[in-house]
Amino acid sequence: MQPTIPQVKHFDSTHGSAMFKLNDHPKVTLRSERDDPRLERHCRRAFPGMDFSGELGGKGYALRIASEDSVVAEWADEQPYALADRKEGYLFTIEGSEAVIRALDAAGLFYGMQTLLQLTDQNAGKFP
Repeated sequence: MQPTIPQVKHFDSTHGSAMFKLNDHPKVTLRSERDDPRLERHCRRAFPGMDFSGELGGKGYALRIASEDSVVAEWADEQPYALADRKEGYLFTIEGSEAVIRALDAAGLFYGMQTLLQLTDQNAGKFP
């Protein structure tokens, strides 16, 4: 496991044929249960040159980062059971050309973004 702050508590790796690569103009979608300008500001600093969209709705917070040429799927309205009662926790999933971070609170989403940025620096923007 690669070193990150905050420390990753659980990591599952499944290898597929597709690889996620963070490019210069990603599509970034922030979905939140309430408006939080701090999260949008952090997205704009973390991903300059991005195609950003924000949505209000659902329970919790989610951030989707996709390469500029990928087709972005619809949001699944499920709330991950693994996050129940885990304040400031997050789930970070990479599937193909898309990364998704889900959290029950804004702090959890922020920590998930920090993990993504650290892993991006450590892996030259590529994730198997």
